[in-house]
Amino acid sequence: MELEQSEQPNSSYEAYRNIADNRGQAIKLEFRFKTGDAEQFEYYNLTRTKFDYSTGKITMKFIDTIVTIEGKNLSKLKDDLRHNKIEWVQEAETEFENTDINFVYIGKIAIEI
Repeated sequence: MELEQSEQPNSSYEAYRNIADNRGQAIKLEFRFKTGDAEQFEYYNLTRTKFDYSTGKITMKFIDTIVTIEGKNLSKLKDDLRHNKIEWVQEAETEFENTDINFVYIGKIAIEI
């Protein structure tokens, strides 16, 4: 059985999932790594967020942990994080050469304790 185009590996990569406006705000934020591991943090522990467009990084401080997201076209993700609308973000398994300016790509998530 042949896979359809939308089912091909990496063709339907989603960098993150936001919740619908009618569902309110997310309680937890999950970070998914290309290894299959994941780690969750409570939004109420998020004390500071920095958006650096020149380097393509979002840095978040959760009480005693710093999470850094590196990627491309992170503006929409930044806006949804600010409103606690993101349920999860995930690293891409491979690099993408997508030229769509709206395509969000997360190359690396780093967690420092």
